Order: sequence, then structure tokens, then C-alpha cells
Amino acid sequence: MDKKILRLLIIDDSADDADIPVSVLRKNGYMLKSQRVQDLAGIQSALNKAKWDLVVSEYRLPHLGAMLALDTVKHLSPDLPFFVLTKKINDADLIEVMRAGARDVILKSEPARIVPAIERELAVVEEWGNYKKTAALLQEIENKHQAMIDGSMEAICYSHDGMHVDANRAYLDLFGYGGLEELEGVPVLDLIDKSDHARFKRHLRKADKNNKKPAEPQEFQARKKDGSKAKIYVSVSVINIGGEDCTQIVVDEASKHGRSDTDSGETGLRDPLTGVYKRDYFLQALAKAIGQVKGGGKASALLYVELDGLKAINERFGKAAGDRLLRQVADYFGDTIDNAVISRFGGDEFAVLLHDNNQKNAEAVAEKLRQCVKDASRAAIGQPKAAKCTLGLIMIDRTAASVEKILSLAYGACEQAKKQVHSPAATSAPQEETRTPQVESGSRDLKMWRPRIQKALDYGAFQLVYQPVINLIGDPSEYFEVLIRLPGDDDELISAGEFLPAAEQSGQIHEIDQWVIKHALTGLADLHKRGQKASFFINLSQHAPQNKGLVPLIRQSLRENGVAGEHLILETDESTIGNDPQAAEEFMRDVTRLGCRISLDNFGARLASLGHLRNLPIEFLKIDAALVRDIATDNIKQLVLKTIVQIAKLLNKKTIGKCVEDEDTLSLLYSYEFDYLQGNYFQYANTQPEFAFAGETTLSSDTDPPGGSWPPTS
Repeated sequence: MDKKILRLLIIDDSADDADIPVSVLRKNGYMLKSQRVQDLAGIQSALNKAKWDLVVSEYRLPHLGAMLALDTVKHLSPDLPFFVLTKKINDADLIEVMRAGARDVILKSEPARIVPAIERELAVVEEWGNYKKTAALLQEIENKHQAMIDGSMEAICYSHDGMHVDANRAYLDLFGYGGLEELEGVPVLDLIDKSDHARFKRHLRKADKNNKKPAEPQEFQARKKDGSKAKIYVSVSVINIGGEDCTQIVVDEASKHGRSDTDSGETGLRDPLTGVYKRDYFLQALAKAIGQVKGGGKASALLYVELDGLKAINERFGKAAGDRLLRQVADYFGDTIDNAVISRFGGDEFAVLLHDNNQKNAEAVAEKLRQCVKDASRAAIGQPKAAKCTLGLIMIDRTAASVEKILSLAYGACEQAKKQVHSPAATSAPQEETRTPQVESGSRDLKMWRPRIQKALDYGAFQLVYQPVINLIGDPSEYFEVLIRLPGDDDELISAGEFLPAAEQSGQIHEIDQWVIKHALTGLADLHKRGQKASFFINLSQHAPQNKGLVPLIRQSLRENGVAGEHLILETDESTIGNDPQAAEEFMRDVTRLGCRISLDNFGARLASLGHLRNLPIEFLKIDAALVRDIATDNIKQLVLKTIVQIAKLLNKKTIGKCVEDEDTLSLLYSYEFDYLQGNYFQYANTQPEFAFAGETTLSSDTDPPGGSWPPTS
């Protein structure tokens, strides 16, 4: 720091001792204005008449101690640094005076310490002064900003972790809230119609990914406090408030600008299924990009993406599965690419316009898009190889002729790529269960399976997958069934039905049950730490009750992971009761003492199990898949299911309808008043425990399911 004139107040009864700090500071280049005082009246007078930079005091004075001097200084000048420069001091007094606020204690026999100690404190004082000035300036700016926000005609709110933390009057009025206290703690997503939830989440994420650059305004359907709906335009950006990043959301009501769904607003420009732009808007954006590059702007790139296998997926799994795939592809594209216009160009075609790009970056994006299609296929129908894509890449530079020419070149590049890398087998219908060649050649070969299973156990190579269980009774919890898969060739996952029979024969089934419990609870604990209070249905083998080490393992894993037992639902097959009723009952009672819940799988296959329901602590009945399949055309199955649900209600058991593959099955099971539903119609088992369909966890009476209104209509 600059050595300006230093104003030094010295409290000492010895003029010679008072000269020690003065002499040392002058030798080190300081110009001084100093004054010596030796009593309380002198201290008060000096502090009232002049401004000082620091105080140096002897600890022991004839009529005044350093503690009293320090109290006086703190009272009259709270920020003034106070030093003790003394001949001697014991440890207790040193600690006392330092705790009282002295900046340092220096012995007069150690004058070399004086300058470094004083310079350190002067630097602190300078920084503190700068801080106070900055804080005052910041407060002034914040006050002006708040006044501007409060007086703005635009509706503005601030959110943190998805929750409202502040909003101006215009925002409250727009959504029908009387005051901020009504809105605090309300998720921002609650003010957006459920049909737009997925797209709105992507819009929020764009603000983060663009390095705090405001995301382009988009149109959404809003839901006001009174339940009415309105079209709004939303722009988002990230700002820092109080040291934390918050999202600033600016909302503009579409009706104020005379816009409607039939105008050229966002809704009219976007594909209703995927939420990406329609072809017409993309063509306009492409024309604009060509004009910009010809005017000296940076080059752009066009990626023409054609999905392979969509027709086969529609034929094999139904139109709903194909629609899920298209939505997932669009979602993954949007989450992966920045500074781009994404369009659904045709039934199974997408076009991506990359702004300000070069060949190398565009090729890297193309590789990311290929992976996106693979990931989307896995998420939508559980098979990463069911859908692939072919891409055509064209750079848009100053030689670009026209929109039509660029599109023609991109389409041609896509067709050429298809000839080079695709074979007829690539578009064949996907199989229901993915297998490696080794699996197909000997799925029951114990000698082949045993070492593969043991290797997976030794190296933790099994893969858990999760399928949502959708509740119809307004239960706010999230439920997932946990299933085990064995990685095969080419990232394919082998279903449990392929290798578990061999594990039962080899005796490895108990180790697999234990592996699933330990790893599932670790994953569940991670979800809970992130605030996602999910519960897992864990499928156990029919031999689990005979495994005497399983209950202690469950107890230990719950304790180690800090998971409450109520979040663990152990699922055992109905046949388990018939095979060994005593062991099954003992196992169920042991785990329910830990707080866990019990689900009985494949219920309804054996009528004899009805007699056990009254006496066993079973909470959930998951209906046998054979009773659910083809129910729309089987009157006998319909009657059986109605009866089972009625019996379950009498016994206070919750029913789960699984293997829901189509809307007809969904409609019937809903009408029979099932409590929960599960199946590929909603979502295929995925490697991540998440709901991919618009973020919903329930399908209650006021909720729209994927693809239509709810409740289903005939």
C-alpha cells in the first residue's frame, strides 16, 4: 500500500517508550502525525478532536489499563485498529485482550514486528473500506433495480431450484395472486400447463447452458391461480442474487400483442408432437442464415437427419411407441445442441441448422446426434439398436446458392451416407428381447451362463434398470420397479429371464438377490439426497425367503444408506407362498419389522393364494401379466380382473396392473379402479430412475396422460 501520512495515537505513560513505534515507522519511510496520551480523558479528547489511523497502547498504565482503553476506543471509533505494545504480558492477559478486539500484541523488545503488523492491519482497513463502499453502491443499485422491477409493466419473477422467490406486481396480477406471500414456495412449473412442462424445462435449461445469455422467448400455455389458461411468451436468463444464481423469468401475455394460436406465434410454429419447429419456420431460418453468411457473417451448417426403423417400431410396438421415440429424439437433440434451430422436417426426418459453425464442429455435433438417437431409442422402447439414423451434412458458406439447393445437397448427402453404411437388416423390426449371439445359441446352457454370471458378480457388472409405476390415486410419491440386466455385446442388455434360470440351477441366485438389494439402496439413497423421495419395488427371486442372510443384509443396507424402510417394497412371486408358506410368512414379517413393504407379483395365477392374503402383511398385489394381455378382446379376463380388484379392496390391498401396452388396456384398467399401472405404454425400463413422459408421476382425475385426455374416453 502507499505510504501516506500515518495518524498514530499512542497511549503510554513513558515518552521514551512512546518513541519506539514512531522511530521504527519513520525508519521504514512513513511520515507521521502522532500524539501521546496517558489517561482516559486524553483518549476521549484525542478521538473526538481528530481522525486516527491506528492506536498503540501500553498494556499496564498507572491509572489506566489497556482493556479500559480498548473499550473506550471501540465505543468512540469502532473500526479503529488497536495494538498493544508492552514491556511484558502473561498468556492469560494476552488472550483476554486479543479476544476483546486488539489486533495484535507486540513486545517492546521486538520492534521488528511493529511495521509488518501495522501494515497488515492497514491493508485490512483499506479492504474493509473498499468493501463498505462497494456494498453501499451495490445496495443502491439493487434498490434502483427493485424499483424498476416493481414499476415495470412486464411480469417478472425470480426462481431458485424451480421455486418462486420473488415477483413484481405485474407478475402477481397476471397469474391472479394477491401478494408475494401466496406465491412463495410455489413451483414455477405449477403456473405452466402440463402439456408444456417438458418444453418449459428445456427452455429453462437453455439459460444455464448459454452461459447466462438470455434464452430466446418462447410461447407456452399458462395456468392461472383460478385454473384459467392463457398464452404467454417467456424469456429466461440467469442472474446472481445474494451470491446465488437465480433464474429471471420475464412473462408477456400473448393477447396483449394480438397474437393467437392461428398467428405466427410459437405455438403455430412448433410441431405439436415433438415441440421443435415446423418445416416452414425452419425454411425461413435457413434463408436468413444464407443471407447472413453472404453478407459476411460466419458460416453455418445444415444437418439432415433421417430416422431408420420408425416404421418397424410402429408395426411392432404400436404408434404410441413410435411417438415416444420421436419425442425423445427431439428432447435429446434440444438438450445436446446450443445455438441451433431444430425442426421436424417430415414423419421421420429432422433438420438441424447450426449457427456460426465450421466443418469440424459440425461433424462433432453429428456424432452427438447419432448417440442421441441411440439414447432416445433406449429410453423410449428399451432397445438402443431399435432405431438408428442417417445424417447428411452440408456447410453453408458464401458459395451457397439458395434454400432449395442447400436442402437438395443435404438430402443427397443423407442418401449417399445411407448407401455407404446401411444394410437391409438395419431397418428390420426390432426384437422384443435383445440377445447376443451367444445367448441365442444356448440360453439354457448352464456351463455358458455360470462363469458369465460369476464375472458380473465379481466385477459388479450387472446393470439395474427402472420402470415407473404410475399411481391413479393421487399418491404424491414416485415409484419405480427395479429390474436386473446383464450387459451383452454391443451395449445390449440381456433380460433377467435369460440368465436367472441358470442362476437358480447354479445356486448363484442368492448372490444376485443380495447384489440387487445393495446397489438398489445405494441408488435410492442418492435420489433422496437430491430431494427425489422415490420408492423402489425390488424384484426378488422365489428363493429369497430361504436365504437366511438376506434380512440382515437388508437391515444393514438400510442403515448404511440412511434410507427409511417404507421406501423399499420387496416384490416376491405368488408361487413363493405356495412353495414354502412358512418361510414366506417368516420372511415377510421380518422385513416389515424393518419398515419395508411387501408386493406380491403375478397375483391371480393361483387361486389358492387368496387364502393367505388375510394373514400376510402384503400391501400391493401386482396382477399376473397373462390376465392383462389382450384384455380388450377377452370378456372372461375382464370379469376376472374386476373380481380381483373388488376382493383386493375388501382386504385393503392396493392393486397394480402391469404390462400396459396400449390405450385400450389403459382405459379398461382405469375403469376397473386399479390403484397403480405399469407398462411400456408409459415408459420402457431405463437405466435412469426418471419419468420421461412430461415429468408426470401420477395419472389422477385432473391429469392428462401422454397422448390424450384423462380419464380415457370410449
